[in-house]
Amino acid sequence: MVSRGTRGYIALDWETQRFVFLKDAWRPFYDGVEKEGDILSKLNKEGVTNVPTLIVHGDVCERDGTEQETETSKLSPAYRAEKPPPVAIKKRKIIPLRTTRPTTTVAPRGQEVSADIRLAPLPASAPAVGDPFTMASSSAKASRGVKRPAHGGSTDDLRRPGSGIRHLVHYRIVVAEVCLPSTAFLSGRTWATVVFECLQAHQGAYEMCKIVHRDISVGNMLILPTLLFGSEGVIIGVIWSGILTDWELAKDAGVMFARQPERTGTWQFMSLRCLMYPTLPVTIPDELESFFHSLLYNAVRFLVHNFSNIHTFIHNYFDDTSPDSNLVPSTPQAKEASITEGRIKFKGKALKFGGRDLHPMNELVERLLDLFRARYRVLRWETEQETAWVAQDDA
Repeated sequence: MVSRGTRGYIALDWETQRFVFLKDAWRPFYDGVEKEGDILSKLNKEGVTNVPTLIVHGDVCERDGTEQETETSKLSPAYRAEKPPPVAIKKRKIIPLRTTRPTTTVAPRGQEVSADIRLAPLPASAPAVGDPFTMASSSAKASRGVKRPAHGGSTDDLRRPGSGIRHLVHYRIVVAEVCLPSTAFLSGRTWATVVFECLQAHQGAYEMCKIVHRDISVGNMLILPTLLFGSEGVIIGVIWSGILTDWELAKDAGVMFARQPERTGTWQFMSLRCLMYPTLPVTIPDELESFFHSLLYNAVRFLVHNFSNIHTFIHNYFDDTSPDSNLVPSTPQAKEASITEGRIKFKGKALKFGGRDLHPMNELVERLLDLFRARYRVLRWETEQETAWVAQDDA
């Protein structure tokens, strides 16, 4: 098994006779890290929009009730056999659908998992399962620091050979929405709208639940096609909405210490600050910058612009992991130059979307770059001031 072994399936909920999405993965077992289903339950309860609707979730167990967990990690000197008390499993109860559109009749009995389940209408077509990125935050090249054990451990244990092996638990989660990948958009306007609605989901999660996503990427922004019905029940159109998914790395904004020592996020879309200072916690400005990098990524891949060698630009701006003097992956130089200078340039040419007529994406990118450039100017000034104060104290 590589990394968390995440797999996705379109499944059939037998009680409701509706298609749902089932995610099968091996979640890292760290103290204080919430399950993705628990986080989605909070978001659904508070009415956060544009996030998946939780149906059911839980760890996968053997017939005797023990959790399915990785065996190799038990050989680590940092592993502790103690387990937390088992979580009570509630019987599921099907909640009537809350919708103004014609839907399938729902059975009156079942299990309860969420206080308010709103099943989305079926999409026009099946999505592609999985995302195209293999350079995740858990990649050996992109991670720094020492892994913490599942149930604590001394500093000496963490330094011993084998202590970096992650302890994983088999986990499954089912959500109501069956979505399309972010690459399925048909126009720049649709893609910008999808990103904006995912941004609204991120805002709602923070303002209503104090939760930060911490893994903004094109693979975690999906498209939900919703059928639009007329007064006589005839389909008159399809609305494409953005869904911000994969909340497994989300964290309470009030927790300021690192619960997982690995670099959190997807390398291609991490903010410049997080790449340069991986030990610092992810902040809201970092998340907003990740939204920008995600917007730019699909825009460069699928919209018309003046760059000819797209593959090379994608590598230099997003994928580059050239090691520094300490053999640690360094920040892509193209990304650093673009964010700090406020212009995206490649081989001496500034990026321009559109053919003869300039595309509205240009103005959006320019305005966002101005904001990020201002942010890093302020951060640079603060660093210089702090350095000067330290020098005065030493003197």
